[in-house]
Amino acid sequence: MIFAALASGLIGMIGLAFDAGLLYASHRAAQDAADAAAIAAAIVIRQEGDASDVVAAARDDAARNGYANVTVEYPPLGGPHALDTLYVRVTIDATARAAILPGSRDFTVSALATIATSDPPPAIWASGGQKKKDIALEAEHGSAISVSGSDIVIASTNRDAAKVDHDSVVSVAPPNEILIAGGVTGTGFQPEPRRLGKTPPDPFAGFPKPTVDGVPVRDCCGSVLQAGVYPDGITKLPQGVVTMRPGIYVLKGKGLDVAEHTTLVGNGVFVYLTDKDYPNAAKADHKRQCGDVTIKGEIHLTAPTSGAYQGMTIYEDPRCKNTDVQIDKATVDVTGSIYLPTAALVVRDTAVSLTSAVVVQSIKVDGNATVSIRLDPVRAAPPRGDARLAG
Repeated sequence: MIFAALASGLIGMIGLAFDAGLLYASHRAAQDAADAAAIAAAIVIRQEGDASDVVAAARDDAARNGYANVTVEYPPLGGPHALDTLYVRVTIDATARAAILPGSRDFTVSALATIATSDPPPAIWASGGQKKKDIALEAEHGSAISVSGSDIVIASTNRDAAKVDHDSVVSVAPPNEILIAGGVTGTGFQPEPRRLGKTPPDPFAGFPKPTVDGVPVRDCCGSVLQAGVYPDGITKLPQGVVTMRPGIYVLKGKGLDVAEHTTLVGNGVFVYLTDKDYPNAAKADHKRQCGDVTIKGEIHLTAPTSGAYQGMTIYEDPRCKNTDVQIDKATVDVTGSIYLPTAALVVRDTAVSLTSAVVVQSIKVDGNATVSIRLDPVRAAPPRGDARLAG
C-alpha cells in the first residue's frame, strides 16, 4: 500500500514536471511568435506603411507561425508608449494542452516593437541626386553653413558629393563631424570631412502619412489659415502677417509660396507637401509631382510638441519627385525638422535659422547666404531607426 501510494505520487510529480515543460515550451513558442510579428509590423512602420499595413504584417507573420488569436495595437493603447506611432504591440492568446495531467492551460503573451532611437538626427542629411555629377551639398560666393549639436551627413557616393569654394565655409562645432560617403572639393570644411564606409539611412523615413478622411477642405487664402486640406496648396497669400492656426496642413498640387511683404507665422503646425491626387495614386511614383516651395518673404513656424508629428514642421511626401525649394532674400526661422527627401534646396542672400534637422536631396547656399542650425534634440523630430523589440 505504501509503495503504491509512493508510486502514484511519483508518477504525479513526473507528470506535473513533464506538463510544466510542455507549458514552458508552448509559452516560449508563442512569445517567439509575438516577437517576430511585432518586428514584422515595425519593419512596415519603417517602410512608411499605413496603419492597416502594419496590422496586416503582424497578423500574417503570426498566422505563418500557427497563431490566429492575435491582437495588434498600432499605436499601443496603453503603457508608457501609448499612442506613440513609433511603437506597435502584438498580443497572442494561446492554449497549451497537457500530455499527462487532465485539462489545458490558457495563457497570453505580448511583444512591443519600435523603430525609435535615442540618437539625435543629423543636423543636415543630404542624399544627392541620381546623376554622377549631382552635388549633395554646395556653398559658394561667400556663403556659410554652420552646425552645432549634431553631424552633417552627406550620403551621396558621387565623386563631388560636397563642394565649397574658396570664400565660403561649412563648419560643424566639435565634437560633431562632417561625415561623407563620396568625395569632396574645396578646403572650406571645418573640420575636414571623414569618409564613411557605409551609407547611413534616411533618418526620417517612416513617418505616418496624414489622413484626409473627414478633414475639412480649405480655400486659400486670407490673413488667418485653419488646418485642413488645401487642394491648390497655400499660394497667393495677402501682404502683411498671415497666421496659421495649430494643426495639420495638407498642401496638394501647388505647394507653398510666401511672397515679398508677407510674413507667415504659426505655432504647432505640421505642413505636408504632396501631389494633387493624394492619397490616391493616379500616377506612377516617378511621375508624382509635389508643389514647389518658394520663400521670398518671412516665415516663423514651430512644430507640434506632441502627437505623431512632434518636432516635424514640413514633410514632403517621399513618393513625389524633383521638388524645388527656393529661399531668396527671405527670413526663415523654423523650430522643427524639415523633411524634403526629393528636393533641391537653394538658399540665396538669406539668413536661415533652424533648431532642428534638415533632410534634402541637395542643399546649395549662394550669394552670401547663411544657414545656421543649432540642433536641439528635444525639439527635433525623433529619427527612425531599425526595427527592434522594446522593453
